[in-house]
Amino acid sequence: MTTCGVYGLPAVFAAFDAAVVTPLIDLPDDSFLEVCEELVGALDELFWNEKRLSLERLVASRATIVARLRACRHWRYSRDEITDTLPMDLTGPIQALFLHTRAPFGMSRCYLPSDAQAFGGVFPALVELMCDAPGRSYVAHYFLWLLERAQAWAPLDAIFTVAESWADARPQTWSSGAIRVSAGVFAP
Repeated sequence: MTTCGVYGLPAVFAAFDAAVVTPLIDLPDDSFLEVCEELVGALDELFWNEKRLSLERLVASRATIVARLRACRHWRYSRDEITDTLPMDLTGPIQALFLHTRAPFGMSRCYLPSDAQAFGGVFPALVELMCDAPGRSYVAHYFLWLLERAQAWAPLDAIFTVAESWADARPQTWSSGAIRVSAGVFAP
């Protein structure tokens, strides 16, 4: 296999998509949810550690996974519930998409390097996922942990979009007017 630089040729990525990503995306919901966490982990491994996957392919693959996750019946049925929890079958994919590894006991660990500015291209799909997520409080925690690691370069508008989405989903929480997000400014 011929490669150019640290990233492979476009034909290699097309073959990778055809052989790996597309068949997994086409699985029935339950099967897709079982493999989603591993698929995201494999893509991240190829990008971060092996430097064999370009940012463009990573962004495109993750956007495809996000779209497929949002189409799952578990996602659609849970999305309209105002709850701070997620069904167990959605937890692993959410953790993986927000760059966290599962921990058997206690909290998960974020593996985003603090100098990972190139990863900013993935943020739009994560913001879209967060704004449509069931268990938004739960998902917002993962997003904010990720932003904490990326505070030097994270897109500020992403923070405000997520905060507004979360607050709008729970107007009763903010009925006292303690915090509102408006035009990128926190105001009482």
